[in-house]
Amino acid sequence: MKRQTAHNSRRKNAFARIVSGMTLIAFTSVAFGQAASCQVSAQSPRDSAIRLPNGLRLIVIEEPAFPMLSCQLWMHAGSMNDPTGASGTCHVVEHLLSETIKSNGGSLARQLVGSGGRFDAFTSDDFTVFLENLPSSQLELALTLQAERLKEKTFTEQELKEASQQVVQEVEESQNNPDRTLMREVRALRYTRHPYKNLPSGVEEEIKLVTPQMATDFYQQYFVPANATLVIAGDVNKARVVKLAEQTIGMIQRKKIESPSLVPFEPLQTGERRVYLKYGGKKNKLFIAFQAPAAGEPNAATAAVMESLLGNSVGGLLKDFVLDTKICDSASAAFELRKRPGMLAISAEAPANVNSTKMLSAIDEMCEKIKDGSFDEAAMSEAKKRAVFSLLKNKVGPYKAAFQLGFFDSLEKLDQAEVWQRQLESVSKQDVMRLAASYLVPAKRSVGFLLAQTSASQSQKTASLFEPSSNGAESKSRNNNNNNNNNNNNNNNN
Repeated sequence: MKRQTAHNSRRKNAFARIVSGMTLIAFTSVAFGQAASCQVSAQSPRDSAIRLPNGLRLIVIEEPAFPMLSCQLWMHAGSMNDPTGASGTCHVVEHLLSETIKSNGGSLARQLVGSGGRFDAFTSDDFTVFLENLPSSQLELALTLQAERLKEKTFTEQELKEASQQVVQEVEESQNNPDRTLMREVRALRYTRHPYKNLPSGVEEEIKLVTPQMATDFYQQYFVPANATLVIAGDVNKARVVKLAEQTIGMIQRKKIESPSLVPFEPLQTGERRVYLKYGGKKNKLFIAFQAPAAGEPNAATAAVMESLLGNSVGGLLKDFVLDTKICDSASAAFELRKRPGMLAISAEAPANVNSTKMLSAIDEMCEKIKDGSFDEAAMSEAKKRAVFSLLKNKVGPYKAAFQLGFFDSLEKLDQAEVWQRQLESVSKQDVMRLAASYLVPAKRSVGFLLAQTSASQSQKTASLFEPSSNGAESKSRNNNNNNNNNNNNNNNN
């Protein structure tokens, strides 16, 4: 299984934005042109869900038009559940459980690959998911594989060593990515106490502290049937799926260990926070993280439409204000839908001769236009259409349909999957203006600058920017020179 932290992070973020207007990259053998002509299942998520005696939630979506199935095990535990001082624990456990299909001499793995199936797994902030896509004739194999991950386990020193080394390697590879470095620093500003401040991959030094007992305890507490949802979609018969599930994963009687899982409260941000970094690239980069509503808040759909309104290099207000004006070379917006309040992020990239103040001023001007409604109804209409179209597109096919339901269920909002389209369609221009007035303000944002150092004179000019902003924002500077050579290579590839 190919594992790279940067790749997994990008894919995870794309999945998290499935409901808000971005493109989902999915493992499906059906081309989009074919999939678009097939009927999307109209089954209600609530009606299709049942609870097995051991507490596992089972959701079955019958889509006979597709000669395949997607079997997805969603654990309601993610990096936000990592023990304090041991970030990456959940990620390590995910790797440990991904190896279970190689047990018994690797017979299950050979069966899966031999049948033409594909599998993967990743850890997010709120959940961990194990994905399998197989021919519909391999339903029993799919269930057997997922059941292996929930059986009683005690991890050995050797198993932990191998899994930890894999995770550490992913973290080390990601450190050479300047965009990811900037995102990590801004995330640490946005969240001062809440576990969302750590990337799901974990911190290298803390990953190395995880012991076999710590990994086993984490598994025993969170990776149990009562804390899991199994979503199966495709050319399957619901009655047969239920019967086989009861005979395989339903036979696992491990109980959830009741233990208080206290999540630190994130204090209300009352002032802008900034971080400045230097690197050896050729572009100045800007990353802004505004506070954003959680999945269960009434204005979550409004934030999704706002993401679409902001847009990217192809269309939207960012194109109008920072790209067509030649201030930036690229820009995009991303709304992270999370169980707890997340982020609405804006990222931009400009030539080294465009200073950070000019980049930020252009985005500030755009935000003011949104607050006072200085954008036409056509832009608003197009933003809603893009958000709804992406949502519908990402319901087509077993993999996407299963993922969308599993994602909402992991946020404890399964019913929202059924009404999300109507919520998007009902968002008004006034709703967006109100949300912007409340969220798109300096006091509720964290800003990161990654500034190019292409010459000694540019370095000196950049250093002069490391001053606290006049509005009392918190400000700090960091030097990323340790990775200059690698960052130069990355920028040349761009």
